[in-house]
Amino acid sequence: MTVKPESPLENAPEQTGAPPASQEPTSTEYNLPFQSTSFADAMQAYLTMPDSPPVSSPPPFFTAPSSEPLPQKMNATKRKKRNKTVKLIVILSIVALIIAGIVVGMYWLFSRQKPVQYVTEVISRGMLETAVQGWGYVRPVESADIAVLNKGRVEESFFDMGDTVDEGDLLFTLDSEEVDKEIEDLHKKIDDIQIKIDKVNEELDVLLGDEAERLSNLAVSAPFKGQLIEAAQLKLGDYVSIGNKVGQFVDDHNLKLSLYFSYTYENDIEIGQLADISIPAAMSVVTGHVSQITKIRRISPEGSALFEVVVALENPGSLAAGMEATATIKSNNQEIYPSETGQLDYSRSEEVLIKAPGKLTYVNVINYMDYNAGETLCRIEYKEDNSQVESLRQQIKTYEQEIEIIEKDIELASEGYDNLNVTAPMSGTIMYNNLIQGEIVEPGLAVISIAQMEKMMVEAQVDERQVSQVRPGMPVEINVWMMDGQMTLPGVVKSVNMTPTENGMGMGGSVNYYPAIFEMDNYSGMLMSGQGVDYRLTVEQKFDILIAPVISVKNTEEGTCVFVKSDVMPDNSIDLGEGIVPSGFFAVPVECGIGNENGIEILSGVEEGAEVFTQIIPLDEMDQGGMRGGGIVYYG
Repeated sequence: MTVKPESPLENAPEQTGAPPASQEPTSTEYNLPFQSTSFADAMQAYLTMPDSPPVSSPPPFFTAPSSEPLPQKMNATKRKKRNKTVKLIVILSIVALIIAGIVVGMYWLFSRQKPVQYVTEVISRGMLETAVQGWGYVRPVESADIAVLNKGRVEESFFDMGDTVDEGDLLFTLDSEEVDKEIEDLHKKIDDIQIKIDKVNEELDVLLGDEAERLSNLAVSAPFKGQLIEAAQLKLGDYVSIGNKVGQFVDDHNLKLSLYFSYTYENDIEIGQLADISIPAAMSVVTGHVSQITKIRRISPEGSALFEVVVALENPGSLAAGMEATATIKSNNQEIYPSETGQLDYSRSEEVLIKAPGKLTYVNVINYMDYNAGETLCRIEYKEDNSQVESLRQQIKTYEQEIEIIEKDIELASEGYDNLNVTAPMSGTIMYNNLIQGEIVEPGLAVISIAQMEKMMVEAQVDERQVSQVRPGMPVEINVWMMDGQMTLPGVVKSVNMTPTENGMGMGGSVNYYPAIFEMDNYSGMLMSGQGVDYRLTVEQKFDILIAPVISVKNTEEGTCVFVKSDVMPDNSIDLGEGIVPSGFFAVPVECGIGNENGIEILSGVEEGAEVFTQIIPLDEMDQGGMRGGGIVYYG
């Protein structure tokens, strides 16, 4: 049997007054979000609220009915929807309140008037000076770079960087190998030219010599029976000179093979002995004989002493020079083998040359052609021509002039022997030494530098906006930064070059810099070459003048002004418009003179003791260590 529990709302007694003292009140307390200590806590509390006020719960052993009346279910659904809507409205209201609070806070923080401090200073009398400042690098006034005059190998260097030398001290030495080679090459050039002169003289002898001899040289023929190789490209009508090559004539019918045998067989091999010659490329064996024995002493890779044996053979027609071959020699019923193979060569070879100048009237020059001894290769037509003689004599004269030039070069190169021992040209300190023993140095390359360190100079750069104020003879202060602080040395302007050498960027764009030289003493030895320094040149000094702070002088549309603090408007004040001059101050035009980073000279406009505006500082910055003093105002 299922028991339907009573709804606590259905049978609840009507409340018509204060509840009984023993009865708990039926109203429910809600933990609203705005009662929480934070927004997150409020939202969490609100989201955990029940959907309806709590009612008395049924006994735990009752089971909720599964079938309620339809009107009651509909009322419960409406209540749930209404509760969700209320939740959404409350959440949106809370978010809107938070955003409104942030906006109000930002407005209060940034739009309220902030307390500020007007900083002022007093016009006073004092001294001002204008100066030109810049940078530069230290260099020795006197220095010398030593370069070698001849290529050579360094034998010995006697000083290191930082050493002190006297004029005339031997710095380093070079060996003579390169000088010897240069002179040898020049002599070889002379020998080559002399060969050309001898050849031209031969042609002159033919032209000016015996008629019969000249005629005999007009025909060029084969010196022996054989083959012409390396034939020249000759054509009918070509003009040739004495010494022109016709080709190389070889005896290819008879070949030879040069081999080396151990001295163990020195007494076993004789001229005329037969030899079996093996040619692997032709896959053949040919019989030859020993034609020559030369008792040289050649050492093999194995350390054996060898002598030369030449074997002669007839060419069956299938062999050629350059083929690899070997041979065995029979002696006393034994076969003797060489230490290594050799190559076949022609038994005879001769270069064929033109021996008379003239025009070719017959040509029978064909490469690899066989010729009989005395067969004509070419024939030359000779005509006596004095112009040809003069041309040859002019050639000899030209060659002789070339020899004269080379002989002068030899004399100059011989002076290189005097340049192998290099001495110091001046006294001073070795700034650098790039020499390494055993290395070759090239002529013209500076290898050692010597400088006198007692007198130094600064290679300075002067801004184009200030260069007109710098003149030779002006005193200059050189500031050198050391490990333990700054050191100031006196110097003097030596020169100013009015040609710009460096381009940089200034506040207004591209700026040119002009080189200047300052000189100073370096008796303390603190200055080093290449050291960076600052300089300062005093251009003008004025004493007992009115000085205003640089920051107090304002450039306005009405001209240069200062803002003077005064209870009464000065007679010479001007109106610059609203919002430009701070309250309690008046704009007074002034005439300025010289100035620097410390102040500006006031020529007219204000008097000594006038209090002028410099800047505005918020009080919160002053509380963090800024300036104090003066009145507090609100400046919107």
